[in-house]
Amino acid sequence: MHTYDFATLSDYDFEILVADLIQAEYGFTLEHFSKGRDSGIDLRYAGVETDPEIIIQCKHYLRSGKNLLLTSIRGEVPKVQALSPKRYILATSVSMTPVLKDRIKSMLDPHCASTGDILGTEDLNNLVGKHPVVEKKHFKLWLSSVEVLQKILHAGIIGESLSEVGRLNERISKYVICGLFPRAIDILKVSNVCIVSGPPGVGKTTLAEIVLSHYLREGYECIKIPRDILEARQHFVASSKQIFYYDDFLGKTNLLETMGKNEDDRIVRFIHDVQRSPNTKFILTTREYILQQAQNNLEAFQHSNLALYKVILEIGSYSKFERARILYNHIFFSALPSEIKTQVARQGNYSKIIDHRNYSPRIIEYMTEIGNLSDFDREHYLDIFVGNLENPEKIWRTAFHKHLNYGARELVLVLASLAQPINSGDLKVAYLEFAQFRSRKYNHERSPYDFKESLKELEGTFLKTSKTHDDLIVSYHNPSVDDFIDALLKENIEDISDLIETSVYVDQLLKILEIFTKVEVFSSIDILNRIFERFRLLLLRKRVNIIQYARTSSGQERWTYHNPSIEFLILRLIRLVGKEEAIPSVSMFIEIMNEYQKIQKTNGLILNMVISEAETVWSGNSDQIKVISETLFERMATSLTSSRDLDDYLGIGFFIEKHPEIARSRIQDIKKNAEIFLNNELETIISDGPPLAEVEEQLDKFASISERFELDLEVEIDRAREATKEPDFDDDDIDFDRDGEPSGETVDEEIERMFSSLEDTKI
Repeated sequence: MHTYDFATLSDYDFEILVADLIQAEYGFTLEHFSKGRDSGIDLRYAGVETDPEIIIQCKHYLRSGKNLLLTSIRGEVPKVQALSPKRYILATSVSMTPVLKDRIKSMLDPHCASTGDILGTEDLNNLVGKHPVVEKKHFKLWLSSVEVLQKILHAGIIGESLSEVGRLNERISKYVICGLFPRAIDILKVSNVCIVSGPPGVGKTTLAEIVLSHYLREGYECIKIPRDILEARQHFVASSKQIFYYDDFLGKTNLLETMGKNEDDRIVRFIHDVQRSPNTKFILTTREYILQQAQNNLEAFQHSNLALYKVILEIGSYSKFERARILYNHIFFSALPSEIKTQVARQGNYSKIIDHRNYSPRIIEYMTEIGNLSDFDREHYLDIFVGNLENPEKIWRTAFHKHLNYGARELVLVLASLAQPINSGDLKVAYLEFAQFRSRKYNHERSPYDFKESLKELEGTFLKTSKTHDDLIVSYHNPSVDDFIDALLKENIEDISDLIETSVYVDQLLKILEIFTKVEVFSSIDILNRIFERFRLLLLRKRVNIIQYARTSSGQERWTYHNPSIEFLILRLIRLVGKEEAIPSVSMFIEIMNEYQKIQKTNGLILNMVISEAETVWSGNSDQIKVISETLFERMATSLTSSRDLDDYLGIGFFIEKHPEIARSRIQDIKKNAEIFLNNELETIISDGPPLAEVEEQLDKFASISERFELDLEVEIDRAREATKEPDFDDDDIDFDRDGEPSGETVDEEIERMFSSLEDTKI
């Protein structure tokens, strides 16, 4: 038997569930009435002459308990007597005993004919078990089951910090199934892949979480990709039911934030592998403008035919009813005082929020958290809410300047210069350097406990933390904090200058440049030269630990750390600077590359990209760039003698194609090495028979290298590629109808009925 306690359901959800169960059990259709006008009626079956009128009253008094339930029923008795129905059914989320049922029946006699018409928690669970179609329809119900909750927690879908079932239920209770959910499911059924794109704060991640939970219930294993598609490849098993989840797969602010070496090509290749697999699903989220950047600037995305598979899902708008339910759920399950809930509900005040042009689930989440409202005038809550919709940035600006102490503000600023999530130990190193510098510069007193106390002050508002083994992991509480701090820094050149001066990781300098691409402050050559000089000094020093959340080979989940190559960091630096009107002196770049040559191992492909970007950025200094290019070419050529990395051969192949005059004396030796290497690798692949996806990726690289070195491997490569030919997909239309949503004039009536329950909430 099911054991739901219905805690994740609002009054409105509970009433809809009761109606669906009774309709399924007895086979008739019920009428719904608003709380403010019911006179003792929530649901009614008027019937015909042969069927007497039936009235159903819903009492979602789970936390209030039996005493308040009995008090409420006493108040209902005069209404029931006035209505004089032939049959009266009471449905409640309060657990029933025989004694309690008898007592309630006697109070409602003669209209409540038997205790069988008093449905408590146990009776409702029995009906849920009898009608699985109803259970499946009410996603917040089955999502709160112990079995599904454990799967969600194990998969780490809804944030690693939500490690307790109670907190997870609190999150689930605010979910709303919108018309985009069945649309996403239909897309996944057809093409196995769905990209959810949209502007910040619109609910992309929430939609993805609901879709993932659906597939968990269907028996799929969920694998969350923290940072790199290679992590997905490691866990991909074509014979197993798996769904992969890649949140912000193109980065949160800029393509360069995520697109590592060949990452775009690997993502598209993995998408194609998933599309060919009968057991695999893949859902990705990204900000809308970043997706457009990818489709315009990344070759792999330009030629991927994603539109053919209908995997791009825009969620720029919700229906009015969906906006209303999101607001209602957040208010219903909040700790806001009753007078504030009533203020929103009465006289249609909720319309000022749900009809606002800047409607945002993220602002609704903030404004319904009681901890964020300490300084608010309760009488003017609605005006403040609407004011924050008019100017969303004001929420965090007020909290930052008025509510945080000096150390906490410094910690928030330092975190802006670091990739997130970040190990608290790495964050502390960067924070102490910044705080000590500011203490000397501005004559502020400091304490040995500043970091610990600031972290504690910020937890739950600006920051969130989670624990794994002995490591404390830190990140901004949600993307809106990130957006606000970016905007704040753009306004304050002094903070920028201090962050550059005190940076302890090269990663910080790149993050600062990412934030301020095309910002006027960086037209200053002095600031850019300072960044380059600091970058050179830090290049070979300790790196920040880039964090990713992954499974081990034994299936256990843990944080892991990795670092991008030094070449990739230099490439990001040059690309970011290349977007500016002011360009540092070429001598600054040469100094960085001279420092770079102290490293032992070279990544040929990205090093070639560094040279190519430098030639574009410093096109007026071709002679100096040529000198450093010759030196780096010798470095690449020498490394081939011990390299078994296809990317090294690709890199030097691209370089030779563009600079044959530099490579002339060594081309024949390099070509010979490449031919021996490719033949050996091809023979190994054919004899070992690795997975098709791996074969296809390598064969593409073989073809590219073979073309650049004019090697005769076309027949062998084509024969192997034929085995990985992609199947054709039908471009069928998909039915995206919203199931169960009111339409036309009834929308406003249904919204009014829903919000009327806030004036009498007793859950």
